[in-house]
Amino acid sequence: MFSEEIHRAFVLTAIILFRDIAPELFTVEEHLCLVEFIEKKTRETWQESHSKLWGRKEKQLNAWNHRIIAFSSLAIATISLRNYLPEAQEWLNVAMSRVEDFFIGGITDQGMTREGLWSCGFVSKILGILLRICRQKNIKVNGEFLDDKYSDKLDRLAEWYLYESFPRGKYLNNWNDSYWNPHAGLWGYLTIIGNRNPSLVTYVWELLVGNKGLKTYGRDPNLNFSSLFDAYLFLPQLPVVEFKLENTNLSIRRFCSDIGYLNVRNSWSSAATIISFNCGKYIEGIHDQSDNNSFTLIFKGQPLVI
Repeated sequence: MFSEEIHRAFVLTAIILFRDIAPELFTVEEHLCLVEFIEKKTRETWQESHSKLWGRKEKQLNAWNHRIIAFSSLAIATISLRNYLPEAQEWLNVAMSRVEDFFIGGITDQGMTREGLWSCGFVSKILGILLRICRQKNIKVNGEFLDDKYSDKLDRLAEWYLYESFPRGKYLNNWNDSYWNPHAGLWGYLTIIGNRNPSLVTYVWELLVGNKGLKTYGRDPNLNFSSLFDAYLFLPQLPVVEFKLENTNLSIRRFCSDIGYLNVRNSWSSAATIISFNCGKYIEGIHDQSDNNSFTLIFKGQPLVI
């Protein structure tokens, strides 16, 4: 079961998106009923942000998925309420400031999240939608779009998925839960970076769940983390220049001291030998990558240890 702030965030965002995608399905009375519901739940989120752990303005919590998901949904909701709720702009300013805290403290300069790919996908599902809404509605923080201001981190985030994709596809090293199933880590993948590096993004998607991988195209067989809707909306549109792994200029070594991460390979071929190691400082209270000190060895393209 999700905690209350997580559950409310996903429900609110889904309702707002569906209403905005198909407004013709609702009568005037139904629309006003939805506004009333959104306002009620948004007010609950705002009030809890002053009393719950996830709302505390403590630097070490900036990487926590509960915080960024709650404040991202608060921003999405207040944007939709600006014509109905007097406090909406004030709440939006606070929410966007806290979202920026995540970009500062929750994503490293190497484009990695403190909580690992599983939670990265979880966060990206909401955060990616917020960034797209901000583009559409011209919502900036201190005169800049957040995805412009932190474009380097988002670009490197796209690369991180490539580093953690097993060379022959089908698997993604989903720290911190160590699931090989790629669907959880990919949950918000297209939403947040689908428009950043289309060639690379499409290659990783095809390698894991497309024609070169599981051939699910985002449909999670366990029905927990389906990305079919994301693929429909956010998969880069053809034509996309084919990404050729053998021609990539990405380094065969990626090191991130902030979270104690090292990924070393002898090549970018499908028969690569790779060591992926993680042992960072433990931060109590979040799903830290250092929770299980993961170690993955891939020998000539075949995974041996996780």
